[in-house]
Amino acid sequence: MNNETKNREELRYNGSFFACAERGTGRLVVKLHSDRVIELIASGDALPFAPNGLTFREWAAFSLPDRGEWRALLDEARTFAAS
Repeated sequence: MNNETKNREELRYNGSFFACAERGTGRLVVKLHSDRVIELIASGDALPFAPNGLTFREWAAFSLPDRGEWRALLDEARTFAAS
């Protein structure tokens, strides 16, 4: 287990890692289709997920906790993981 894994609580669907909450920042990080991630970042709704300076194109980070929004994002990420 590396340091990146130790700093997150991971959610999985059928073994596929699709979301996490970063312990240090409190950000929700979800895996979505890369086009969706680009859209969310361009609109200002998400931040790029770039641990150790390496940007992950299918991952987006969300800073402001919003129960309804985060629930919708988790559903979207789980659906993506199931596809």
